[in-house]
Formats: sequence, structure tokens, C-alpha cells
Amino acid sequence: MERDPSEHILLHIGYHKTGSSFLQRKLFDSGDLGFVRLGGERALINRHLVSTNSFHRPPSEIVEKIAGEAAAAAAGGKILVVSHERLSGYPASGGYDSRLIADRLHGAFAHARVLIVIREQKSFIRSMYSQYITDGGDLSPRRFLNPPEPHLNRVPGWDFDFLAYDRLIRHYRDLFGPERVLVLPFEALTREPERFVGDIVRFCGREPGQTAAVSSGLVNPRRPLTLQFVTRLINRYLVRSQLSNRGFLPQPKARAALGLMAPVFNLLSPGFVERALDRRIRRTIEAAVADRYAESNHRTAALIGLDLSAFGYDCGGRSTNGRMHSAGSPVL
Repeated sequence: MERDPSEHILLHIGYHKTGSSFLQRKLFDSGDLGFVRLGGERALINRHLVSTNSFHRPPSEIVEKIAGEAAAAAAGGKILVVSHERLSGYPASGGYDSRLIADRLHGAFAHARVLIVIREQKSFIRSMYSQYITDGGDLSPRRFLNPPEPHLNRVPGWDFDFLAYDRLIRHYRDLFGPERVLVLPFEALTREPERFVGDIVRFCGREPGQTAAVSSGLVNPRRPLTLQFVTRLINRYLVRSQLSNRGFLPQPKARAALGLMAPVFNLLSPGFVERALDRRIRRTIEAAVADRYAESNHRTAALIGLDLSAFGYDCGGRSTNGRMHSAGSPVL
């Protein structure tokens, strides 16, 4: 019987701010390690796999196109990678469609492997807030984390539950099977990049080989906070985007122009100002988060067989006494 082409697909769903650009450019573009990326990836995924219409299903011709690329990759002894952090939901809208996208992916690629990379929540929010500004947002950290009238649910906004990782992990495991879902912490990538990359390669049924060449050089350096402060004001009054719709300047043009200013701000921004802005943002995040993720992190650690407290996650003072196991073999 002919095998389902989706068996040769790796769905890398994010989360955001977990080294996705590094993985896409350094690992998933590496034919030597057995990977090939989907052609026209991000535009195709945004249009056909990420849709705001809850009744949308990927057109059959798109599913067949991806299946064809998976079959071609398999013929060359490779895995087709469908990689986009948006597949886990968008943080600024609270991941309102995370489960919908998961169901959509399973309906199209039932036998695919799934890679999920998580990040300690306070660190995640700190990094994602800066990305929110770069994407066109104009709210202060305090207002971003406290959307108005949350009880009305008219427009999706930030939701702390988006980072309760155990819920999405469990849903993907229910859909695809525990053995076909690999969850790794971003902190493992920053500490032991070669091992992190090797775990992904082994999960896909390949031998790691020489991973050192792709296991260094994280991309997307942080923008100066003074630049982000200026960007937030420009977004509020001049830029037109999905996150701030009051201006007249299209967000892509504004983003490109502001990006060119980053070296100037890196050179001229006073260090004491950067440190003061950073402290203010971190205090706001720490006060808002408190211990709300302790129970979820403890459940997540049990699901994936890894002591997340060793990576700085709040697990309520409890340790699973676990360590990273081979892919698909979590300690429960």
C-alpha cells in the first residue's frame, strides 16, 4: 500500500520568539541534514493554512501541491518542512485560532510530525512585546497586557492563557499521537545548540551527523529600546497596520525605514536609558505574570519528560526530576 506523503512532512509551528528564523535558515534549508523547505512557504501558509474564517479548509489543490513536494523530498531521502511560527497562533490576538489551525493541519496532513518550541513565559512576553511594536503595535507594555473589556470578546486581544503550553501540546498529541510530537525549550537551543539540532534531526528519523555547522549564530538581534519607543509613537500617529489603524503610512514601508535606523540607535542610544527602559518593561511583565504559569509548566514538564525548572520556568517549586529523552518518549 502506498504510504501517505504526509509521513514525510515536519510541521514546525513555533511558538514565536523561539529561534524560528535560526531553524528556518540554518537547519531546514540544510539538504545535507535531510531537510527541504516548502516552496513559497510563508505566503502560502498565511493564505491557505492560517485563515481568520473558521469554516475555511485548505483547498485540495494546495494540499496536493504540498503532498507532491513531500513525495519529491522523500524520493531524495529528505523531509519536507512546513515552518511558520504563526501556526501556533499570534500572541497579540491571544492565539484565538491556535486550536482551529491544529485541527486544520491534522485534517490535511494527518501523519505528519510536529515540532513545537516553547519559551519561559516572562522572557517570551518581553521579546514578543518588542516584536509587537515592530509589527505595527502602539500600546505600552501595561496596556498591551491588559486589553479593555475582555469580557465582551468582540476583538481578539492578548490572553495570558496563550502561554499555558500544556493545552496546545496535549491537543497536538491527541491529534497526531504522542510519538509524532516533539517539544523542546528554546533555552536548550541557547545552551546546547548542537544537541538541540540533533534532537530534531533524530526525531525526523535521520542521523545528526555534522550539526556543529548549523548550531550557532542565532539571528534576529534585538532592536534598541529607544528605537522601539520612537517606533511605538510613529505607529500610533502615522502607521496603518492591523495592530494600529489610525495612520496613513503602510506598515511594511515604515518597518523598512525604521529598520535602517537601528544601527544609528545602537551607536548613539545611551546605555543607562536602555537599561532603565528594560527594567521598566521587565517589572511590568513580572507583576502581570506573577505565578500564573506554575501549574501549567508543571503539567508541561510531565508531558515532555523534561525538568523545565532547570531552564528557569516557574513550576511552583516542584521538579519533575526529568531530563530530555529521545523524541517521542516522554516521561509521564
